[in-house]
Amino acid sequence: MFVKPQAHMVGSVPAAFADYSRAAIDGVAKRLEPYLVARTGGEEGRSETWILGIMDATAKRLGVQSDNTQIKDYSELKPAEGGWAALTLDESLLPFEAEADRVFEATRALQVSPRSHLRRLLPVQVGVTHWVDHLAFTLGDDALDDSDIRVAFKQLHASVIRTIHAKYGDRVIFQIESPYSLRQVANAAPEDQGRVAKRMAEYIHDIVELAPQGAKFVVHLCRGDLKHESWPTEDDSLRPVVALANAVVDGWPAGRELAFVHLPLRKAQDLPSLDRRFYRPLAHLSSHGRFAAGIISERVGFDHNIEALTIAAEVYHGDAPPEERIFEAAGGP
Repeated sequence: MFVKPQAHMVGSVPAAFADYSRAAIDGVAKRLEPYLVARTGGEEGRSETWILGIMDATAKRLGVQSDNTQIKDYSELKPAEGGWAALTLDESLLPFEAEADRVFEATRALQVSPRSHLRRLLPVQVGVTHWVDHLAFTLGDDALDDSDIRVAFKQLHASVIRTIHAKYGDRVIFQIESPYSLRQVANAAPEDQGRVAKRMAEYIHDIVELAPQGAKFVVHLCRGDLKHESWPTEDDSLRPVVALANAVVDGWPAGRELAFVHLPLRKAQDLPSLDRRFYRPLAHLSSHGRFAAGIISERVGFDHNIEALTIAAEVYHGDAPPEERIFEAAGGP
């Protein structure tokens, strides 16, 4: 059986910022239109800053100075009478609804343009920073241990997701972006990676459970690619990636669709590996999920990218027949 290849745009899309969404959407369609499953105008705004603007806005709301680094001692902050339990963070802190509006508007304009490369109606994939990344990168790792803080950040992100879903319904796919989750697993001792992966996956499941019934998600596991360099971790193999991906798939909440999990199969600064041994952990991926291989690099040619993807797919699928093979190409880390 012939299986039509698919391409997933996960993460940032290079484009001129003056007309970011339209340039990105049409540029991607020009090259990949027959294979795309969704539109995207990029990831949560300008790719070179990602979460930093959100961190700044949150710090200002809490009345502290931010230099785009973690606030080291959150216990010194007094956000409201009654402490953290009284903390209310409103949707204006997050740019996701504005980004969704911009991508939908750009898509509509392109669909009626005679010069556009868009040929089909597709859903729009909207990047949403994981609430855990927002919390931990702003207030530090220890803040995750405070249940009141977790609730405040979780409810904020869930509110924005519900607002966007109410506006666009099944035309939107939410891409949960979480480099923090994978970093935690990769920095854990080998014997603890499964436990940490389960905890990180539960945080993802928490936000999904607060979304409307029928909402559709992509989970973008990421090695961190701010300014095109991934974070160093204790375990740079694919073992942490597989552990976290399996935990995400195995506990996925009922009534919400998981379109696929993006697997970062290389670091931003590395080329796709052609060493079969590197991909051996993929043989332990869950058979219940759908995965996209984050492996494509613009720094090598087509043949190198395809050879790397083929090796990874062969390790994952083993002896499965072609019609059951669901390992697809995506962007990089």
